Amino acid sequence: TRDFALDDAWIHLSYAKSLRAGDGLSYNPGDLETGFSSPLWVLALGVWPIAGNPVIPVKLLGALLHGATSWMGALVTLELARRTAGPDRPVPLASLTVLSGILVACSPTLLQAATSGMEVPLAAFVLLATIREVLCGRAAVAAALGLLCTWARPELLGAVVGFSVVLAASAWRQRAEDPRVRAAVWAVFGSALGLALWVGYCLAVSGYPWP
Repeated sequence: TRDFALDDAWIHLSYAKSLRAGDGLSYNPGDLETGFSSPLWVLALGVWPIAGNPVIPVKLLGALLHGATSWMGALVTLELARRTAGPDRPVPLASLTVLSGILVACSPTLLQAATSGMEVPLAAFVLLATIREVLCGRAAVAAALGLLCTWARPELLGAVVGFSVVLAASAWRQRAEDPRVRAAVWAVFGSALGLALWVGYCLAVSGYPWP
C-alpha cells in the first residue's frame, strides 16, 4: 500500500504534477518530453487530488475505475443478451448481467492492475464504454470514446478495429442494415483521429512519433 509496483506510475505522476503546476506536459518544469504512454491517464491524474503522498489516492482512483469497468462489462453483456432474447428464446438477462460484472471484477489481471498506479483500469473502462455505445448505435458518442481509447492506450485502436470488423461481418452475413455498423465506423474514425493527434504531438515535441 505504500508504493507502486512499476516506476511508470511515478513517471505519469511527474507529468501530472507539472501539468497541475502550469508547466505543461513536462517531466521536470520546462523539460517537455514525451516520456509517457497514456496522455488520458496523465490528464486524469492532473485533476485527481494527489497532493502530498499520492500513492493511496491513485490506488483509490484505480479501484474506482476497476469498479466502473466491472459495471460497464455488465452493461455490454446486457446489450448483447437483449439482441439474442426473444419470445421463443428466453434469456436470463439479470443473471447474465450480474455474472459478467462479477467475472470482470474478479479477473486476476485487472485486479492486479487496479492498484498498480497505471492506466490499465482507465483504458479497460473506456474500451468497454466504446463497445457499449457501438452496440447502442450511438455514433457520435462512440467516436468521442474511440478517441479517448487511443489516448488511454494507443494500441487500443487494434481492439476497436477488431471489434468493428466482427460486428460488420455479422451484419453482412445477416444481410441487414444495422445502425451499430455506422457507430462502429465512427468509433474506428475517432480512435484513428486520437492516435493521429497523439503521434502529431510526439513529433512536435520530441521529433519521434512514439514515446
